[in-house]
This record gives sequence, C-alpha cells and structure tokens, in this order.
Amino acid sequence: MRRDMARQQVAARLLTHLLRGALANHRPLRHGPGRHDERAVAMFTHLGLQETTTDHRSWSEPAADEVVYMVDYDEELRRALDHVVISTGLRTRLFSSAEALVAHTLPERPSCLILDLHRGSRGGGLDLQARLGDRQHILPIVFMSEPGDIRGAVRAMKAGAVDVLERPIDPETLHASVRSALALSRENLRVCAEQQRVLGRFELLTRRERQLLWLIVRGGLSNRQMAEEMGAAEKTIKVHRGHLTRKMQANSVADLVRMTEFLPRQDRVDVVIHRMRHAP
Repeated sequence: MRRDMARQQVAARLLTHLLRGALANHRPLRHGPGRHDERAVAMFTHLGLQETTTDHRSWSEPAADEVVYMVDYDEELRRALDHVVISTGLRTRLFSSAEALVAHTLPERPSCLILDLHRGSRGGGLDLQARLGDRQHILPIVFMSEPGDIRGAVRAMKAGAVDVLERPIDPETLHASVRSALALSRENLRVCAEQQRVLGRFELLTRRERQLLWLIVRGGLSNRQMAEEMGAAEKTIKVHRGHLTRKMQANSVADLVRMTEFLPRQDRVDVVIHRMRHAP
C-alpha cells in the first residue's frame, strides 16, 4: 500500500514538473530531464526511464495515422508515461483498464501497445496479452519489466510480444521498439487488407473456375491436359481461364500463385485436386 502511494506521488510530481517546464518555455515536452535537474532525474529513475541528452528531433517523424496505446489502472502513472511518449511526437490513447481496451474497436491504422509486464491491468500485463490473442498482429506489444524477470520476459515473447525492455529504460530504446512495433502493425494491416481483397475475388469464381485455378497454380499442365483432368473440352478450359484471370485481376500465373497463398487451407490446391479426383 505504501509503495503504491509513493509511486503515485512520484508520478504526480513528475507530471507537474514536465507540464510546468513545457508551459514556462513554450516548447514541446522533452523526453528526459536536464543534466542538472536532480529531482527530475530521480523521478525518471523511479518510473524506470534513464536520463538522456539526445535530441529527439533527430528521430524519424511519426506517420499521421500511427497511435500508441497504453493501459494502467493507476491514473498518475498512466498520465506520466503518456507525456513521456508524446514528447517524441507519437500520438497516444490511454485506457484505465484491460476491459476498456479489449472492448475498444481498434481502428484500421498502425498501432502498438506499451504495457508493464505485471501491471497495466489488475490481472497483469501478461493476462491482458492472453486476452488480446490474435489481435496482437495489428496491435503488437512492447513490454516493460523489472530487472531480472527472465521468466516473465520469456512468457511474453513466446506469446507474441515484439520486445521486453528491462528497467531502467533508455528513451531511445523505447522509441526504437515502438517504431518497430508500429512498422510490424502497418505491414500486418497491409497483408490483412490484401487477403480480404483476394478472398472477395475468389468468391466470384464458379466451382469449375476454382478447380481450374488450382490446376493452373500447380503448374506443369497445358490447357489440353487440364481439360482432360477436368473432363471438359479444351475450348471450355480457355474460356474458364479467361474468366478467372479477369475476376482475380491477375496479370500472370505468378500473380495467381501469390494470391492463392492468402486462401484458407480447405481451398488449397492439394485438397481441391484430391476432391476432384475422388468425386463420385
């Protein structure tokens, strides 16, 4: 109880210090205290952040659509960490509980989650990670941990965390991990969008066009051989091939091969051809 109260008091003092400094100098909040501000150094250390003198303006500019989520039931600590993160130019969204984040509809934009390994929710950060499950693909997690918590770090990484940073945390290291997480989120969103486009096109194909698609992707067969495989005329195969190429918006066989990698297992080439050959 005393320890939690002390952390809240320190976080509140840190927040007040950062806000006063920013307002007094009419400039964005800095990512670390000055060399000679011993009180600020102590407060940063208590939150697990190292002092740094690196100019964050040299860091890459964040994209306009990126957002960093943070969860902690302790309001003071949540607000303090928020101001440390936004001082790098990143946009943030704060949640007071794991339930609030899980219930939130994540927008289709690059994002990540900064979470304490054993805080962030009353069940701990690892509990929240388990609840997010596959949503980590579009919301990668960067964990913060206490020194020597190897078991917790291993659990987090095995469950899909992007990084686990041990306190004291260098703001540059935190920034680099967040940038990596955001890049991963952006790529996974791109892949998901591409998969949805391919699935939509695949749904337009008739049963015979789908069968022909997998014969084309398997490769090594001429139109005549595929016609024999499907029990159809070669002219019919040519017509089906033109239709499916147009519907899939493919410019080459290579395009078709790439697109089929996004399709579900039950629609893959070996399964479909097996069903064709063993159909009554």
